[in-house]
Amino acid sequence: MYAANAEKLASGEPAKVKGPAYKQASEEVQAISRVFALWDSDERKAAAKSDDAVALAAKAELLPALARTEQLSSRIKAMTDKAKEPDPDLQTYGPVMKAKVLALGEDCVSLLATAAALHAAYLDSVQAAALRSDQQGRNRAEEEEAARR
Repeated sequence: MYAANAEKLASGEPAKVKGPAYKQASEEVQAISRVFALWDSDERKAAAKSDDAVALAAKAELLPALARTEQLSSRIKAMTDKAKEPDPDLQTYGPVMKAKVLALGEDCVSLLATAAALHAAYLDSVQAAALRSDQQGRNRAEEEEAARR
């Protein structure tokens, strides 16, 4: 069940995962990490600068993952805040789960750093490709309009 929903998340569909919050967040981190790993290479970055199709594919895959990363980080922050509770009467997690949640928080911090780096690396390429694509679309529309006359 969780693997199927992780696949949906990787493709940008909304989460329909039921179960423990830690398990949901952990699987989302893994799914987003896989998307980022695909695009975090020098070859892909260079290809996006030279090929509009690659840049637009990067946009289609990275923008939803970047948005999900921001949403996920707030959920994980709430979990790590609960895990850091010093008062034994107010603690939500036991020692094992506390360690898992804190490790997930560290993974989320590195995921946010990767997200920022990928956003910076692809931003110019994606914007330029989108502008060229829009201009080509306008040119085609003008040519079709001229052909009709």
